[in-house]
Amino acid sequence: DAFQGVAMTDVFYAEETDDDGIVVRPMEVIESGVLDHIESVMKKHTIEVLMQPGDVVLLDSYQVLHGRDTFQGPREHGVIWLTNSY
Repeated sequence: DAFQGVAMTDVFYAEETDDDGIVVRPMEVIESGVLDHIESVMKKHTIEVLMQPGDVVLLDSYQVLHGRDTFQGPREHGVIWLTNSY
């Protein structure tokens, strides 16, 4: 299990609203079997990037699902938003 030892909370389907913003279907907990399936699909398509000090990874969050594994030591984290409106 990829999340063994990680504190997990319930995961929900989003509520649905009509054109007037009235909730027509409230949030519902996603069943564990569905989450297990999602995890197995993600694992099948995961590419591990082994990094060394000084390495940089640039990702487009609109194009990829990304995460990180646990690690020891300090971490430097930076975020930059690039637009094509220059």
